[in-house]
Amino acid sequence: MVHQLRAEGKKVGIARVVAFRPFPQKDLAKALKGAKNVVVIDRVSAMGSMGPLYEETLASLKLSGNNANAYSFVAGLGGRDIWEQTVEDVFAKAEELGAKNATCDEPIWVDLKESEVRSNG
Repeated sequence: MVHQLRAEGKKVGIARVVAFRPFPQKDLAKALKGAKNVVVIDRVSAMGSMGPLYEETLASLKLSGNNANAYSFVAGLGGRDIWEQTVEDVFAKAEELGAKNATCDEPIWVDLKESEVRSNG
């Protein structure tokens, strides 16, 4: 997917966190050096907060002095696959937000089937 987007002239890259603890803060900060916009796709979410990978990534950025815009996306819930089209959609949304220099105040839910969302209230 990254190769395809680069072929289209997009400035994109990918960093994959393989082990969450201990979090590879310095390695991730080094990989994201120079990035203007950072997209984090979490596969889990806690109610009322951002995804855990987003929060750790944001901390890595801030502690390294990188002021890139960071955007939190949640996809692949319930073990669902994250398809190439989903990644394209996420990139397009992040590109739109980055062009506006928008901040991320809450996670952006992707491919969520709203008819399956239920609450106990």
